[in-house]
Amino acid sequence: MHRAVVWSDEREPGLGAALIGEIGATLRRIEQRPLGYPAIHGALRRALTRRFPCAVFYLEVEGDVTVVAVPRQRQDRQVLDAR
Repeated sequence: MHRAVVWSDEREPGLGAALIGEIGATLRRIEQRPLGYPAIHGALRRALTRRFPCAVFYLEVEGDVTVVAVPRQRQDRQVLDAR
């Protein structure tokens, strides 16, 4: 995550903070409706961010949400292959 923030800020100052804010907003949406996003592999779910091409992969078990990864969308396959 740190590399993505630094890379974003190098492109445009303040963009890294916007990325962090967008991921935070996605996490809040997941907290509100943890089962509202599609299961893509077993219990693993994916929520896409709105402004940036990122995804939040997570597991929901008995009301607890565990974030597994937050890759760029084109790296989604790598997350699934690592499981």
